[in-house]
Amino acid sequence: MPQEFRFRPFAAPRRTLAVSLGAAVFTLAGIASATTTAEPAAPRAPEAIYQSSCKFCHGHQIAPGIRVAPDLLGRALDPQSITYFVRNGPRGMLAFRKADISDRELEALAKWIASSPAPAGQVKS
Repeated sequence: MPQEFRFRPFAAPRRTLAVSLGAAVFTLAGIASATTTAEPAAPRAPEAIYQSSCKFCHGHQIAPGIRVAPDLLGRALDPQSITYFVRNGPRGMLAFRKADISDRELEALAKWIASSPAPAGQVKS
């Protein structure tokens, strides 16, 4: 009597499965070692971060006297509050992840904003 052939679509031969898993492990190990040994990028200057990430909303007027968000410069804000707001993004503000602004950059930015003078022509609010 002939042996019946059973089609098993999800059954891979053991050897193929072992080779595939081994290749995946080596690939992931290579990716992990490449990301952990990379040199960290030099921190950006607080002024550059403010220009690229903050100023569009803080300091931008949509019409005379109508601002998107309150000005930050010249208000002697608390650096810890600035850090909290940047990471958590309350009341419609975007939250910035560590991938966007590193902790080191955020600390420097918060100190810079806290000690910044008001821009020329700005009335302190």
